[in-house]
Amino acid sequence: MLGVAGMVVAGIMFAAGRVSRSTSINKAGEQLFEIVANVRGIYTSQRGIYHDNSPIGGCNPADLTAKLSCQGAFPSDMIGGVPGTPPANDWGAVVVEPMDKDLNTAAAAAPGETSFGVRYANLPVDVCIALASRISAPDQKMMLRAVLFGGPAGTAYTAAGTVWANGTSLPVNPTQAVTECQNAAAGGLVTLEWAFMLR
Repeated sequence: MLGVAGMVVAGIMFAAGRVSRSTSINKAGEQLFEIVANVRGIYTSQRGIYHDNSPIGGCNPADLTAKLSCQGAFPSDMIGGVPGTPPANDWGAVVVEPMDKDLNTAAAAAPGETSFGVRYANLPVDVCIALASRISAPDQKMMLRAVLFGGPAGTAYTAAGTVWANGTSLPVNPTQAVTECQNAAAGGLVTLEWAFMLR
């Protein structure tokens, strides 16, 4: 009898864990859409935010994520979603960075950037697969340019990383998402970055 009860409890806990994981994935997707809309809105009203290195609200002037946080660009339901605090989702840090037309972030501090990246770090492989396959359509509203896969460390991808770009390979289908997330994983974790057009 106790064995049966234990199996029932274990089954309930397993199901609850799956529901919780699915809820977190859905929330991360909704947060991404909100970040994209907010970044574009702030860019439209304050274009200098991308390359003006004067402090905004006491935030680090060299850090676009910090400046955007001070402007309230991150959803309030994120960890650190209060303006001026570092944003994070259920798995780790969220970073927004400017990009040029070639998705180069190093050269994007100067005027002329056309894109921005939103990076989710430290994702388990199953979360990477779900997010990459769900959010990879190059539709008009999102103006998604590329999905980038990489290891869990600070950068989203390396020179050897895979880029699904400019509609030629987008959307990423579930089979491709499995391959890319597994290939990019280090220690079971992946960084996923989406590159969007600014306007």
